[in-house]
Amino acid sequence: MFYSAAIRYFTLFIVGLLISSCESFISADKPCGSSKPTSELPWLKNIISKADSDKVYKVYKGNYIGAIYLEKFNNQYVFYSTMTMYSGGVYFHVFYCDGTLVNFVNNQTTLSFLNNLKKDKLIYSNEP
Repeated sequence: MFYSAAIRYFTLFIVGLLISSCESFISADKPCGSSKPTSELPWLKNIISKADSDKVYKVYKGNYIGAIYLEKFNNQYVFYSTMTMYSGGVYFHVFYCDGTLVNFVNNQTTLSFLNNLKKDKLIYSNEP
């Protein structure tokens, strides 16, 4: 009797461990809830469309030439773009999953973010 109860608890423990591992894998595999953020996130898809036009036709005068990386900031996924876009010269932009710009509190926070960039998850690039 004790043996079968121990097996049940052990089985439940293993199942719980597997479920928590799967959740970690799913969230890592689907940042922002998407397996293909470049085509499934409308705001990001729009930026990439502009970038494609800018590369070929210079529609935006080169403001959409650059790269987009998936990064983490304050334990959240963010998209780091090296495109100047509509800014009039700002070298980079950082967006949350919903497309809103990250508002860095101060220069120290900005420097900390830039110093910790990994740039190991390239999402898009149209750089020559």
